[in-house]
Formats: sequence, structure tokens, C-alpha cells
Amino acid sequence: MLSWDRSHDWVVQRYYNDLTRVTIHFRRGAPTLAEMLALRSCLPQFRDTPPAQLRTLIGSAGSLPLGEMPTRQALRLAEGAQAAGLDAVTENVSFISYLPYDRTTGCAWLIEDEAEARSVAEAMMAAGVPVRRVEA
Repeated sequence: MLSWDRSHDWVVQRYYNDLTRVTIHFRRGAPTLAEMLALRSCLPQFRDTPPAQLRTLIGSAGSLPLGEMPTRQALRLAEGAQAAGLDAVTENVSFISYLPYDRTTGCAWLIEDEAEARSVAEAMMAAGVPVRRVEA
């Protein structure tokens, strides 16, 4: 595990990342013509997508993942899709992340490996380094 200079003044910044995954499900597996029209009308990214290409995107899974996005944006998107007659499913994928910040040097310590970053932050907190909540 990486180690930090304990003679410096550290704080661990705690970020809450509020994210939601949105997926459109199709009742019969393959989208109906009405569902494809609804997709094209309520989701700007599909307005100019030919029906054959939409069917290919959906494939045999019977669903169209729209991705992860900030929760407010995801809920607005899902509400719009549902208002258009689509079955929009939302899933909370929020997570908490920690960023060590060296107040002595004024620099954040960016650790690319997620597992290593988590281990360092946990070790710092266990050693009594204060945690500061940051609104993301």
C-alpha cells in the first residue's frame, strides 16, 4: 500500500456521487412501432436514428440501456419516457468516494487504482485523519 507523509496536515474529502442508471424495457422483447416512435419523440439522441438501427441497438435483450447519469437528470428522463408510454426503469448506482488532500502543500493525492485509493483512504481515516464532506 502507498504511504503518506504523516508530518503533513491531511484531510480526507468524502464525495457522495448521486447517480442513477436508466434502462428502457420493451414489453414484447422487440420494440413495437409505437414504442419506437415514442423513443424517437422523447429521446433527442434517437430522433434521427433509423428504425432498423434502433432495433439493432436494442437487440434480443428487449431493453435499451441509456447509461448512468446524475439522479435528477435520470428521473426527468425516465418521467418523460414514461409519459410517452415507455417502460423506463431506474436503478440507483450512487457511490461514495474519498480523496486525500494535503493541506500542507495544497494538493490532492490522486491515486488511479481504485482499490489502492480506497485502502489509502481507509488507512488514513483509521489513523485519525479528519474527514470533510464535499458536495459533488
